[in-house]
Amino acid sequence: MAAYNFSIVHLSVFFCYTISLVSFVYGGGFSVDLIHRDSPLSPFYSSRDKASDRAESSIRRSIERCSHFSKKKPTSENSSNKLGNITSTVVPGVVGDYLMLLAVGTPALPLLAVADTGSDIIWFQCTPCDVCFPQTFSPVFAPENSSTYENIPCATKECDALSSVSNLIPCDGNACKYNASYGDGSISIGNFARETLTFQSTESTESVVSVTNMAFGCGHNNTGIFSALGAGLVGLDAGPFSLVSQLGPAIDHKFSYCLVNVNANRIASKLTFGSNPKLVSGSKVVSTPIIFKENQSFYFLTLEAISVGGIRIPFNTSTSSNNEVLLQKGNIIIDSGSTVTSLPTDFYAAFEAEMKKAITVDPVIDPNTSLRLCYPGDSDPSLVPSVTAHFTDADIVLNPLNLFQLNGDNDELACLAFLPTDDVAIYGNIVQNNFIVEYDLVNKLVSFMSTDCQME
Repeated sequence: MAAYNFSIVHLSVFFCYTISLVSFVYGGGFSVDLIHRDSPLSPFYSSRDKASDRAESSIRRSIERCSHFSKKKPTSENSSNKLGNITSTVVPGVVGDYLMLLAVGTPALPLLAVADTGSDIIWFQCTPCDVCFPQTFSPVFAPENSSTYENIPCATKECDALSSVSNLIPCDGNACKYNASYGDGSISIGNFARETLTFQSTESTESVVSVTNMAFGCGHNNTGIFSALGAGLVGLDAGPFSLVSQLGPAIDHKFSYCLVNVNANRIASKLTFGSNPKLVSGSKVVSTPIIFKENQSFYFLTLEAISVGGIRIPFNTSTSSNNEVLLQKGNIIIDSGSTVTSLPTDFYAAFEAEMKKAITVDPVIDPNTSLRLCYPGDSDPSLVPSVTAHFTDADIVLNPLNLFQLNGDNDELACLAFLPTDDVAIYGNIVQNNFIVEYDLVNKLVSFMSTDCQME
């Protein structure tokens, strides 16, 4: 793929193909580029940053992100978050790891937003700003300049349904209001509205997809740890106002992504809306049920065990009165926005112990990383044992690049990209690298197919 020149001038050209502008075709689909924030393609990337600093920041973002999924409420005495015995302070821009380009309004204003499988609403900063974070990458969206902008009235089914994903706010006149809040204390508050969203299709450099009447939050009060390079957030979870849910039958209620390794040379990952034509049925595809929990729209899966070589380590979360081991359904969240995979403390300890037994190289301590188990980066990859994640009805074989994150400024260390947690378990994005991962919201399935995402 061609490299991006991240400037607003370029983006204006990027979306200027008015002749080839197409309406969204019912039953069709499209793909867009998904850009890791630490990739050289990203505006967050700086060659002056040390690789070790980027690696540690990604780990800290994962730790902080646990608060987004946690049922535990932070107290005023301790607003930091904890993964195992590691406490994280606030890291700027922790909302997610992946970015996407899109445009809002008519005429279309290009924006860069976080694409997040752990969020259930679309929102962008809007004028007038009561309180806005600095936005340097693109102008703040001005609804008065768009001919297709429309506030959603209070007395509508949409406004009534908003209470399932947003804190309730009294209507301002007849305008429905939303309040998106995050576990780290960040908030976005504003008018709930309808607007046209436009996407650049990766299938053709001269093809864009325009979708009308999309419900979104027009944020007039946005505070917290959002980055000045972003303009907002595109929710991809199962909530009623996520991008996936609103596209609905037009994409067969499906979306997928194929994540390249962050160290891949200037290659973007791909996010596909609709049935993925490359996810063919057969022995290479495995599927596991999505467990939807009450009042939550995250994607919960059931991880039954992890095998290291021939040793199977069960994921046990509770014990009955007669000491029969029980497995809780929906015991882990699959999340594209978390770098590392977090496992319950005892489960992680058993997994780490088996990895140490299997790898016949002495581990080393890296004082610059929060990861627990590290080896010299030039160690023979063949020493890494076969590791399989056993989900209900789906066994996923992980390769060394799914298990280890290269740390240090010259990749001198390879550290196990897992951490213990005393809170919610999360299946992060490193273990998802080089898999097509498809979410089917109707059949409530997540499917995996091993592939080379650089070739997709």
